[in-house]
Amino acid sequence: MTKKSRPWILLAWTLLAIQGYFFHETWRDEAQAWLVAKSSSTIYELLLRSSMEATGPLYYLGLWPITQFFPQSFPHSLWIYSSAGSFLAVWRILQVFRNQLFVGTLLVFGFFVGFELGAISRLYGWGVFFLFSGILSFERKRLGHAFFYFSLCPLLQLSLVFACFPIIAAETWENRKRLKPYLIGASIFVASLLIAYFHQSLSANTKEWTLWALPQKLSLVGSSLAMPFLNSSYQVGIGGLALLLFGLLCLPLRKSLLFCTGLFPFFLIFLCHYSHYAGPAQARHAGALHLVWVFFVATELQLGRLSRKKSFFFFALLAASVVSSLHIRYRDAILSYSDQLPIARKIEELQIEEPELIPWIYINDEIYGSVIASTLGEPLYSGIQYRPYFYPQFTKENLQYRMQNWSRVPWSDIALKCREMRQRLCLVVTRKNILPPPERLGFEHIYHATETISDESLHLYVSDTR
Repeated sequence: MTKKSRPWILLAWTLLAIQGYFFHETWRDEAQAWLVAKSSSTIYELLLRSSMEATGPLYYLGLWPITQFFPQSFPHSLWIYSSAGSFLAVWRILQVFRNQLFVGTLLVFGFFVGFELGAISRLYGWGVFFLFSGILSFERKRLGHAFFYFSLCPLLQLSLVFACFPIIAAETWENRKRLKPYLIGASIFVASLLIAYFHQSLSANTKEWTLWALPQKLSLVGSSLAMPFLNSSYQVGIGGLALLLFGLLCLPLRKSLLFCTGLFPFFLIFLCHYSHYAGPAQARHAGALHLVWVFFVATELQLGRLSRKKSFFFFALLAASVVSSLHIRYRDAILSYSDQLPIARKIEELQIEEPELIPWIYINDEIYGSVIASTLGEPLYSGIQYRPYFYPQFTKENLQYRMQNWSRVPWSDIALKCREMRQRLCLVVTRKNILPPPERLGFEHIYHATETISDESLHLYVSDTR
């Protein structure tokens, strides 16, 4: 592959990203990010709510004006904003791997970059762009630019810090005879970390930091390390830890120790912090570390210091990641589309037919409730009542507790609430795996979205309380 191949590789990735957008089952994280920005009337509220998401404020500061000026443009505006970062990230990766374009191509079509960043990636695309912009600036000996990009990473996403440590440590070690500019740059990076820490402290009372269920935590961390290569809906903790061991053996001892400057705090954070993530979403946790490991091994490969066996292991992992990415894209294209958006459009049609009525909407699941609320926007948003969202108390940490207590509300209780809402259309959105309402309660089934990838299509029921 030559330099002229890069625009064609980028074009192919872009076409796949566009295809993925039309068959994308909207994630709660995307709608949640939109609501965090849209529901904030001041910068302070935005900073407070974004701190509850355990992320930096940078992504939300960029999203905030979009939600204020175009409140009903979800998910299109969010996709454009997020995908712009992913597009730039892919271009930067291809620039960094310009002398190993085959490795770069496998990387950008792998699961993390090819699927996670190709779907509505929220802040991860921008994070990878900052990370590889820093790497490229180091290669071009532009230290000021490099540390500027690295200093943006903590302000965007804290998991990016684990990837910044090994790169900064490796570059500082290589130039240890002239440490002064690197120490100045590192101090700027540390200042950025402190700002990110202060931002997180705004909601410190909502986060749990405990050591518990250590074997289960090791399984979660191991799965996070494996997911960018071998995507699975199940825990693959032992496999991930084995991959980590083999991955470290691919590097010389010095490079392994430098890589551990990011790996050790990654283990520390995720073993001590409560997290209920499972399945493919875990790829985002270790995604940046995954990219740095590929960069380190590719450097050894270019210098001719990688044995045949290690080279085979390296390319086998990259190939497996590409297969995982293409498989999940095929599954999405064949079996799925977002049924939450059609449900929202159906509710909007009912409102247009009878504009004097603001429907009262009961949604018993936060995942699709947030997507529907984000899609409808104002003025319909003011008429939606769905249980889980009560800012600023809402945090990911207490999600599980709320879902256990607020899901599966009996139909009789919903009917009672509907009767209290005089002169209203009472709409209920639920999955098909919930028992349908008894006929005596007066609910009429009016809409059934197409089957989704989870085979739990959404249904819409209406009860006219006038």
